[in-house]
Amino acid sequence: MDWKYNFKEIITSAQKGDEQAFSLIIENTQKKFFRFCTYLCFDVHLAQDICQDVYIKAIESLKEFESEAKLYSWLFKVAKNHYIDYSRNKDNQEFIDLDNLSAEECQQDSIEMKIEIKEILQKIAPDFRMALILVDGEGHSYQEAAEIIGISEDALRSRLHKARKYFIAKSKK
Repeated sequence: MDWKYNFKEIITSAQKGDEQAFSLIIENTQKKFFRFCTYLCFDVHLAQDICQDVYIKAIESLKEFESEAKLYSWLFKVAKNHYIDYSRNKDNQEFIDLDNLSAEECQQDSIEMKIEIKEILQKIAPDFRMALILVDGEGHSYQEAAEIIGISEDALRSRLHKARKYFIAKSKK
């Protein structure tokens, strides 16, 4: 079944309890969604836990989804809220897992750049980092990103401007 052209059909099947249809939903959203969660919390294991918890919630809430865009927005929004709750319970600790950078996957320069980017992103306040990841990293529109975060577009633009300014300043050092 072709994901892009049969999204409504896949959702309808999943809503009726078709496990294969829900597997297709996960298969076609997990890469982008997991990447977002990883950059949100900088901990691969926590990102996996967040993804799993959010997909469980998605199973329970499938009737709400009518389009692929709404599904992504909903997944990202629930992940953001889940991470915020986790951070509150863990005294706002954030982790960076540099062990998962593999020399087999990247050249040494590329690894160093990834480390530098992760270190800079980790220093950006979570609300500002989320705006940067959603718009610049994941390609969401300002409207979609604002909806996911739960703020106005103007507030998103402000956060994005400050996050970009900080990122550029730190990456030049």
